Amino acid sequence: MRRIGDLMRDMGFNSDAPEGTREAFFRHLVQAAHATSPRIPSQTTEQKPADIQLSFDPAILGTVLDETKKKKSSGAR
Repeated sequence: MRRIGDLMRDMGFNSDAPEGTREAFFRHLVQAAHATSPRIPSQTTEQKPADIQLSFDPAILGTVLDETKKKKSSGAR
């Protein structure tokens, strides 16, 4: 775990800066924290797929060959 002083320094806080600058830095952090909402995943936001009948019709799926293609491929042997 890192110390808060190290984290503040990484964010750009300068402890040698004038008091007004330090206060402004903290005000900015507070405003930024209130402006964003935490992204916590919840189970209630997940949507289940609708209960629909899936189609397994080969013509719709495109897995059925045309009759002309079947005849050409079988005659080539």
